[in-house]
Amino acid sequence: MLSYRVVVPAHLSPAYQRLPKEMRLGVGMHLLCLAEAAAAVHEIGEGETPWSNLAGLDAGDHRQLFGELWLSYFVAPLDGELELLDFGDASLTSRVAPLPPLRAPRRHDRPRGGGSPASTVARSRDLHAVEGGSHVR
Repeated sequence: MLSYRVVVPAHLSPAYQRLPKEMRLGVGMHLLCLAEAAAAVHEIGEGETPWSNLAGLDAGDHRQLFGELWLSYFVAPLDGELELLDFGDASLTSRVAPLPPLRAPRRHDRPRGGGSPASTVARSRDLHAVEGGSHVR
């Protein structure tokens, strides 16, 4: 069976590590379950279906509530990854997760004629860190 890696980017790692141990383990297990389910959906070749869309398993950006946290993540079937984009305390924000933050383009996102220069990618990551970042209570 195809397996997906769960990626927690370096800029989120300090906030992720500050979560209480039980919550951090719960979030980690939830992300692993999502990655396994996404891998299964994409391996059997069903493509995007209404249920996989509702479950947050289709390729692309997703937002969902997990307990008292909102999670924003990106499913990248071509890279075999589920990347945590951001997370925060749902009690400090609306009950709906904010729009996904800016992310670096992936190999399959780039136009055939080239891609974004490295400085643009770095700026989009830096912009996210300044404007939003992770919110942990």
